[in-house]
Amino acid sequence: MHETKGRTKERLIHWHDFETPEPVSEAVIEAVSELKACDKNDLPPLSDRINRSALNSLFGGEGPQQPEINRGELTFTYDGVRVTVDAIGMIRVVGTDA
Repeated sequence: MHETKGRTKERLIHWHDFETPEPVSEAVIEAVSELKACDKNDLPPLSDRINRSALNSLFGGEGPQQPEINRGELTFTYDGVRVTVDAIGMIRVVGTDA
């Protein structure tokens, strides 16, 4: 289950549940598409910006699994927004103009 909280026009906070089979990389794509109000298929490949396997290994991959790290976060840009993923499942998406 994913839950979005704290959404404004420029910012979005999305929670990733590590018990779901969906990898965190897919949750990132969903969060960005939600903030940008577009279909996730309209976004460029996430792998053009970050290694999806590494992201999934650090923060939860396919199948229910806990992240490899228990503290910390990773920030990167993707399709004009700043994305921060942390070890507790929070995905923050912020427009670069915000």
